[in-house]
Amino acid sequence: MSCCGKQRTNWNGKSSTTPRAQSGTSGVVHFRYLGNKPITLSGPATGRVYQFWGAGATVAAHPTDAPFLAGVPLMEQVSLP
Repeated sequence: MSCCGKQRTNWNGKSSTTPRAQSGTSGVVHFRYLGNKPITLSGPATGRVYQFWGAGATVAAHPTDAPFLAGVPLMEQVSLP
């Protein structure tokens, strides 16, 4: 029987329900809005204003605002080439 490296001891059994967004190598996270109407959001961490003008609008966001944006309905994180 192999050892799990005490990972079982460190595991607390809790999982986060907050969406997590990963930042790209450029220090920004891109989000695409899937809704039909324009939406303006204010990032709670930075206070930056993010404006999406309709379906398919993509905006670069600061990584500290990314978890908030990831939780907005009709919002998806995207990777740009």
